[in-house]
Amino acid sequence: MRRIVITGLIVFSALTLSWIGGAFGQRERGVAAATTRTPTQVEVTNFPAVQTVAGAVNVGNLPAVQNVAGTVQVANLPAVQSVSGTVAVNNLPFDANGNLRVTPAASDAPTFQVVKLVEAALVTAGGDTLRSTTFPIAGWRAAYAFARVVTSPGAYNQICPTPIFEEGTEDLFADVGGFSSGQSCLPPGYTATTVVPVPIMGPEVRVRISASGQTGTTATVDVWLFVTQTK
Repeated sequence: MRRIVITGLIVFSALTLSWIGGAFGQRERGVAAATTRTPTQVEVTNFPAVQTVAGAVNVGNLPAVQNVAGTVQVANLPAVQSVSGTVAVNNLPFDANGNLRVTPAASDAPTFQVVKLVEAALVTAGGDTLRSTTFPIAGWRAAYAFARVVTSPGAYNQICPTPIFEEGTEDLFADVGGFSSGQSCLPPGYTATTVVPVPIMGPEVRVRISASGQTGTTATVDVWLFVTQTK
């Protein structure tokens, strides 16, 4: 009887050890298979076109220089930019005289202009003084006046017309010269022409005309003003 019990215990122990060893071997084979599995790519094809992101996105692999096709708009630049170093601007708009234009000009400004200040003004010796309209002379470099005087025919006395230039603005004008230095008295039925330089001293210019001589003698006066950007 004792022999049967001992034999049974030996068989039971052998079976137990065999079962434990098999389970342990299976677990080792399962772990080894899990760690040596070849990785594969996963592709997701149903992402929406726009992704909503909460928080900050940090991109650290952008190249130093970005190639951009199209227009780039930057709307948050400060009104004043601090610049360190030298700024070179080589496309400033200059006019023909080397002056910087502050606004683009549709076309080049004229280099000269001729305007008629007095047209067929009838002056009378001892009569009222005549004044022309004003012309803006500021900004021009030089000015010259041309005058033509035609005395009335049939008169018996000479007349001495005197065109004088005045410069200023609004209600303040002063004499700057004219034809007085070369004033001459003209006989009846005579035509005389002359030219004198006009100094540029004020923003506007006008002509004042008076005449001396025998009272009632008349003459017709025309005055042109030539202004230029060259001297």
